[in-house]
Amino acid sequence: MKPGETLRALTRTPLILVAVLITLGYAAYITHKLYQNLVVAPWQERVTERVTAEALSGAGYVSRYFSRLQNQLQAAGRDAELARRLAPGGNDEDAGEDAAVIDRLRQEWPNISEISVLKSYQAYPDRSNNFVATDLLRQAGNGDYPEPAAGKLEDDWHIFVASPVLDGSGSVAGIILVRLAPEALDAALQAVLSQATRVELQQTTRGFAPQTIYQYGASSAEGPSATAPVKTIVGWNYFLVGPSTLTTETPKPVGYFAISVAGIICAVAAIIYLLAHYQTLLSRNITSVLKKEPSDDNDISPEQLEEMVAESLAERKAEGAAKRAQLDSDVFDISTGIPRNVFRNYDIRGEADREISVDFANLLGKTLGTRALRASQSALAVAADGRVSSPRLKKALVEGILSTGCNVIDFGQVPTPIFNFGIYHLNTVDSGVIVTASHNPMRDNGFKLVMDNRAPDAEAIQTLADGMSGGDWDKGKGTVEEVDVVEPYFDAVSADVVIATPLKIVVDGASGAMGPFAPGLLEAFGCEVIPLYCEVDGTFPYHPPDPSDPNNLKDLITTVTHQQADLGFAFDGDGDRVVAVSGSGRIVWPDELMMVFARDLLTKQPGADVVFDVKSTRRLNALVSSYGGRPLMWKTGHSNIRNKIAEAEAPLGGEFSGHIFFRDRWFGVDDGLYTAARLIEILSLREQSLDEMIEGFDVAVATPEIKVPVDEEQKFELIEKLRASGDFGDGIVNDIDGIRVEYSDGWGLVRASNTSANLTLRFEAENEAALGRIQAIFKPLLEQHLADVKLPF
Repeated sequence: MKPGETLRALTRTPLILVAVLITLGYAAYITHKLYQNLVVAPWQERVTERVTAEALSGAGYVSRYFSRLQNQLQAAGRDAELARRLAPGGNDEDAGEDAAVIDRLRQEWPNISEISVLKSYQAYPDRSNNFVATDLLRQAGNGDYPEPAAGKLEDDWHIFVASPVLDGSGSVAGIILVRLAPEALDAALQAVLSQATRVELQQTTRGFAPQTIYQYGASSAEGPSATAPVKTIVGWNYFLVGPSTLTTETPKPVGYFAISVAGIICAVAAIIYLLAHYQTLLSRNITSVLKKEPSDDNDISPEQLEEMVAESLAERKAEGAAKRAQLDSDVFDISTGIPRNVFRNYDIRGEADREISVDFANLLGKTLGTRALRASQSALAVAADGRVSSPRLKKALVEGILSTGCNVIDFGQVPTPIFNFGIYHLNTVDSGVIVTASHNPMRDNGFKLVMDNRAPDAEAIQTLADGMSGGDWDKGKGTVEEVDVVEPYFDAVSADVVIATPLKIVVDGASGAMGPFAPGLLEAFGCEVIPLYCEVDGTFPYHPPDPSDPNNLKDLITTVTHQQADLGFAFDGDGDRVVAVSGSGRIVWPDELMMVFARDLLTKQPGADVVFDVKSTRRLNALVSSYGGRPLMWKTGHSNIRNKIAEAEAPLGGEFSGHIFFRDRWFGVDDGLYTAARLIEILSLREQSLDEMIEGFDVAVATPEIKVPVDEEQKFELIEKLRASGDFGDGIVNDIDGIRVEYSDGWGLVRASNTSANLTLRFEAENEAALGRIQAIFKPLLEQHLADVKLPF
């Protein structure tokens, strides 16, 4: 139909014209709602995420500033000469401003307003007017290390820090008290103040409203704002107002909205066309009937005509109902058809929004909540990493859990190790889920799960997929309880690890969830920490959050060598993996770190089992055996290793990708930060560098993990074909996970990745010639099935 004919057809019948106007009005309403949901709401979330990340970063700077100051005071408090002068009968004439320890503090902290060294809190001259300082002195006099606190002196705020001076027996000989003006924070916060129009440091004391003890910028400044707790000081919060340009700099996500609007326009055009076409056909039929001459043989009475029309309408109505039922059935199948490829062997991962959508998260929440309730568990622990899509996925996940009547214990934005610790620490919850895609690219997201205090296996994951499609969910109304597990985690690690000699450390947080936490914990041990990309940014602007790729370690290596640091650590996106870099800039892969840990552990627990994955060096096997341990090679995957450790009651396990598990003094989960702390402990106690320790091991030539892209649906089939037809010469094939072939002078591996659409390969040999020979055996076998892929060897 031509446009003119369409318009005339529409205006010919008022009823059809009304239908068109209703359609247009409804389309406008749907467009408005889509704009709010697909553009405005995600855009506001992104603005909030960005300003929250800035607030967390600022709070981290404050935390590290005071942790470092407290560590310095504690070190000064261990000065034997100062303790001797303060002891009863000691000569304390020079125990004040001129003492060498005081001079060192002033050199390190030029912004300190006052330093006092006292024999007891009673010696403080301003006890009656300064209750805050007096209380800190009283705590320090009892041998405690109180948190910093702020108090007013003549209407001006001041921050006080106190620490005991201990003699050789550990008894309190005196107290060091430091006072500084809040403006001293200007230098510490210089890196983050430029990103804000207003910053406030607030102190909340029980029974009183929050009070601003430090302010930067105008009080009238307006813009997107956020508040973040200063993790190491209870009651302190960092409030930030971002620049007003933040809203204009944050792009609005119009892609899905544009596609939706295009669909609406097409649908409306189709409806209008069909209405006009129907009107035109109706008019033509009436005209043709009127033009016909009556026939004596085929006269139809009005009653017969009415009956025929009624029968025809009934038939058409029945046909339409059947078609609509079929269409509804198809839509139902599509809307609940979950993409099966996102259900991996031990977790759930896929492309955010396209595969891992808010609807997906909500269905998963319903399924997990129902499962928990039917297992007599009243609550699930929930957390999320720092990816851009994590807040909205977590929100939908929680809504799904609550809709079943299951309660939620919310740990907030934390890395996976702290999430796992929270479940272990609380003893009131046995299962949980964290929104994270670990080391995957920024476009991805997913879920890691704990079920009944275990990591789920492939069967449990597939059962979840079936449950999400089934629709058999409980209904109720659960509640949410927010629980801070960061402080208990810090306390537990600090109580477990002993570092004799603090080191200089570079920490690459990869803009991931571990970034805000790692520097503070290592500084609490007295280490000097140089943070690198430790602010959370779900776009991972500096490099992907995968430390198993050497390209992602270049900045860390450069910083370690230029800063002359003792070593560096690189974490993945959710902090459960770690790779180390030695002081010389050498990458120390996790299987070599396992050799360090295994040797240390087996000297204390001879005969213990040590679990490692098929990607790990054969030198680990030999070392464990040589120290009287029992080496157990197992399938790659953090869930596989974790469950094998529990089954074998092994005190140590790990895999090449960086998941390392301690079950001797820790609780058997993979924790990149705890692993880093244990390595520092060993190095400080042995008084060896990491380079010196690694040089003591047998030499081998090895490749990093090589990833070869393949179709997601075909990767396991390719391994089966290689297993069935591959001729690997005189090597011994181990097919526990993929194909690992052992030769007299090395080995090669090809396996299907559990977390991405890749085959993963690795080779190791005694020398370069042997390495090349083993790769030459694998290459033609792989090329038979990977005709379009160029292998990097």
